[in-house]
Amino acid sequence: MTYDVGLLNAPVLLWANTGGAHPDRNPGVGLPTDQLILLSEYMVARWACYPVVWILAGDGNYSGDLAQKWKTIGSTVFGRGLHAPVAMHVMGQSFPVEEFRNEGWMDVLGYQSGHGDGEKTLTWIVKGPPAEDWKRHPRQFYINLEPAYENHVAYQSKKPHDAASVRLAVYWSLLNAPTAGVTYGGHGVWGWDDGTAPPLDHPGTGTPLPWRDALVMEAAEQMRHLRDAFETMHWWRLRPAPEILAHQPGEKDIREHILVSRSDDGDWVVAYTPNGGPVSITMSGLPQRLGAVWYNPRTGDPEAAIPSVAGNVRTYKPPGEHDWLLVMA
Repeated sequence: MTYDVGLLNAPVLLWANTGGAHPDRNPGVGLPTDQLILLSEYMVARWACYPVVWILAGDGNYSGDLAQKWKTIGSTVFGRGLHAPVAMHVMGQSFPVEEFRNEGWMDVLGYQSGHGDGEKTLTWIVKGPPAEDWKRHPRQFYINLEPAYENHVAYQSKKPHDAASVRLAVYWSLLNAPTAGVTYGGHGVWGWDDGTAPPLDHPGTGTPLPWRDALVMEAAEQMRHLRDAFETMHWWRLRPAPEILAHQPGEKDIREHILVSRSDDGDWVVAYTPNGGPVSITMSGLPQRLGAVWYNPRTGDPEAAIPSVAGNVRTYKPPGEHDWLLVMA
């Protein structure tokens, strides 16, 4: 479980970056470029001895001409030698990859699927730019730095995101591109809230739990199971492989969309089924010796996965309802 503090996004400032408003309270908007460089250099000097990941700018529009300021800052602060990994964290469903593709100082394009729960948002995660651009060169790491925050009111349904909604976005984001990582966010934590009112300037997000209570919400506790599962496998070798899925229920209902990845030599296959639907794998090009196990994202418990076989297709039915992670190795 990771809580991110960005270079220009200390917790007291994070809330001000969503729309670039209130420049008097947001150094990323209010300061000129030369002063932002000085501030950034100071923060790097102050904190670089710690194991950090720098998020140079957060939750804003960095597309087109708006990218140039941050390219200047990034190359000045980080372009002169070794440094901890550097990311940009862009506004919801923005993907300014061409603007930063050849910036050698930037290690991670941190995209944001955001806090919607409608079909458009869900489709963007599994079929949008994050799921397509990784095939282009030169490649970059893509990490979803802001999937749905737990207990944050969803944009479409107006209901708080529950643990299942969070897991959906998080597991999808690990398999829609070469697996590199994902972050978790909890409503109440990002704003250091006391639980008496919605976060400042975000009245539509709902009143969160006090931040100490929000630290241990259901999905927050379940992130350990995600980490445990992926640490059992060579996750860095995984690449999306929709072609090995014999049946895609997501074509009829995006909420049923199964994402599947495999290693190049086929010794690892990982699939996520959101609502307990069966996973049918075409074994062409895969070792016949592969066994399989189900991981329960809610409890972390593994269970044997015994397939039914029809020709060259193995179909694995989850042990129960809800979401499951299938690992073949």
